[in-house]
This record gives sequence, structure tokens and C-alpha cells, in this order.
Amino acid sequence: MIISDPAIISELRSSTFSRELKVVINGTVYDSSHVISESLVLKSSIMDESSFVLGGCVASQLTLKMIGVTPSAVLGKTIEIYVKQGCARGSVFPSDDFLPSSEAAPLGSVVTFEYQLFSGIINSAARQKNRAVFELSAYDEFYRMSCTKCRDWLKQYIFYAIDHHSDITLGDLTETALTQFDNIYSTDYADAFYNAAVYSFNKQKSLSMTRDLVDRFCDSSLSVLDILKAYCELNAQFAYIDSEGELVFKTLYKISGSVPAQYSTSQKDRDIRLLSYTDLEFEDFRTPEIKYISFPQNGGESSCDYGYSNDKSCWYISGNILTKLCTNVENLVTAFWSSGSQENFIFGDICRYRPCSVMAFGEWWLEPGDKFDLITGYSDLQYMESFIFSREIRGVSGMKVIVGAKGQSYSERKVDIVSE
Repeated sequence: MIISDPAIISELRSSTFSRELKVVINGTVYDSSHVISESLVLKSSIMDESSFVLGGCVASQLTLKMIGVTPSAVLGKTIEIYVKQGCARGSVFPSDDFLPSSEAAPLGSVVTFEYQLFSGIINSAARQKNRAVFELSAYDEFYRMSCTKCRDWLKQYIFYAIDHHSDITLGDLTETALTQFDNIYSTDYADAFYNAAVYSFNKQKSLSMTRDLVDRFCDSSLSVLDILKAYCELNAQFAYIDSEGELVFKTLYKISGSVPAQYSTSQKDRDIRLLSYTDLEFEDFRTPEIKYISFPQNGGESSCDYGYSNDKSCWYISGNILTKLCTNVENLVTAFWSSGSQENFIFGDICRYRPCSVMAFGEWWLEPGDKFDLITGYSDLQYMESFIFSREIRGVSGMKVIVGAKGQSYSERKVDIVSE
């Protein structure tokens, strides 16, 4: 969540006095008078597929209409969105005497909380029918990362390592890719990757890549974002650009509690209960337990399968682009669960959730990767909990925050993997 202090969340929920936006474009501050506030649409996600997929790396998208800007001044520039929310402490009246007034006169005090909602790069500025108004569209840095093609670099990196008999580890390859292209982005993502406070159980594992597999199966459209997503999938993580533009790594097992003690966070600390909501929709099922996983190897001509049940409804079938370039990935796949240390990162009910969608009033502090619960009001399912895989914020004064998760009642069935 954007806000971790439950006392602040409680105050924002119970005594909101005002809410407005502050926009900063390339260092220039625009107050709410430049913003058509109800035009705000901010979409963020860690998973936008219809069935469960690890990895994240989904670019957030912002659209906002503004007055007093020009395309030449804003295109390609950084944009930061802040929400300023005032809360009344004590009683508030519509005037300081007996006559009504347009200004409120608090007998107590008004405190303003300011938090950042988004950081990204402006991609377009379209003039509206009212020619003084421009609609800005912006994406976070995952968008530019997806446009940074790196097949030639990857081939050089791997061939050099093979020629010099150097070990190729999953973590080194990913960090070097981020370092190689870091000058393109506005933030040092290689440093964020190196210092990530998340358990990466496959980070130091070796990759058995060969010249032949890389030559034949390394796609020309390969991007830096593809490499990062493949890395995250192999560590049961979701990469996400947070509200301040920082690269963070989110896990579901951390929320559920099955993780080495030094990285654990109690479920209670990460859950949030939605108290005021509408438009609740949810499925009659929870997604199935994952009992078997399968990752491609040898260019997709074979796969490495691992698990404890052949139930066809409980498979997790990966299309990981990095394992596809390896001859054998057993060392990576079997690390998802260790019977000796009881470390489990995907199996069982760790990743189970109820597909749903709900609109929460003004709760902009919710983020993809959070876990929430609510009381439904229905007799057949009085209490419901799920993960937030996607969040959409609309408007400011009458802010709507739509959160939810897509999913299916079955996992992908086991299929024969054929070569390209």
C-alpha cells in the first residue's frame, strides 16, 4: 500500500475535508487550477492476463486533461501526480458566524496529507474541442523498457561468457541487462534490482545456455522488460513501478507467510479491510491450488516438470523466454519447493484467490499486490478475501478506485510442447 500507517488510513476514511491534485511536469508545479480533476484515469497492474501468471512488468498508464500546457513543453518530459487530501480534526461549520458562507470555518484544525500517485513519461498531448485543454497520456518506465530491444546484446553477452568459460547466472544476466541500458531510463533500476529487499531463491542459479539455442530461439523482439519478467517469474515475484517511480518486487508468498523468516511479513500486516464499497462482483470459485509446474527448455522441444499431483486442473504452464534457451532447468524449477527446508513459493494455496472486482470509494492508497477482505452482505458467502492484481483510479473529488483480480476455475492443462 502507498500508506502503511493504519491510523492515517482511518483518518482519511472518516474525516476527509477536501481532495485535489498537484501535478509536477519536468520540475514545474501545476496546482489544481490547471487540472480538470474528474478527467483523471490511472491504471496500474501486476497481472493483466485472464489466468494466473507470475512476473508482473505491466506498465501503468495515466490520462489527465490540463489547462495551461503545450505539447512542445511537455512531450517526453517526466510527470508526477500527487494527491492532497485534507482531513478535519474537530468540528467544522460552514461559517464563523450565524450567516452561511462559501468558506468553512473549522473549530478544530485541518491537516493535509500529500502522497505521490504516479511517476512516468508523457507520451502524448492531444488538444481537445476546448482548445485550451490538452489530454495528456503518460506511462511509467516499463513502457520504455518494453521498447528497448536487446537480442543482439543478449547474444553477445552469452557468447562472450561461453567463450571465456564463465558462469551465467540468472541474477547477473538480469542485472547486467538493466545496467547496460540504464542510461535510457530516469531511474537507476540496476541499483534497485541489486538492493531489492525481497527473497530471490533462483537469483544465483546458473543458466545452461548454448550458442545453438540462443541462435535459434532468441526472438528478435526480445526486450529488457522481457528479461526482467522472466527473472521475476523464476523467483515467484511480480516487478512493479510504484507510485514514486521506483522498481519494486512483490510476492504473494510473503503475504501468505510461507517464506524464510528473515523475509517474512505477517498476513495481518499486509491485509486491509474495505469498509465502504459498491459494484462488488465475484466468482463462485477460488482459483485452484497449484500442484505442478512446467517450464520450457531446449528451445521448447522439451519441458522440466515438477510437483506432486498430475491433476490436470492444477498445472502452472510457463512460456519463460530464458529457460527456453537452456538445455536443462531442473536446478531452477525444483527450487520452487524444498522439502528439506520447507520453503515453498508457489505450491498449494499460496497463490489461491477469488476472482473479483469492487469499487472502493476514494481509497487511492491501495496498490497492486495488496491483499484485501470485505464483508459481502450475502448469506452464501458472508466474507471474501482476494489479491489486488489491478487498480484503476478515476476522478478526484468523487474518486472511484476499482480493484480486483482476474482468474479461472482451472489452471492450464498439460500440453505437448513442440519446437518452433
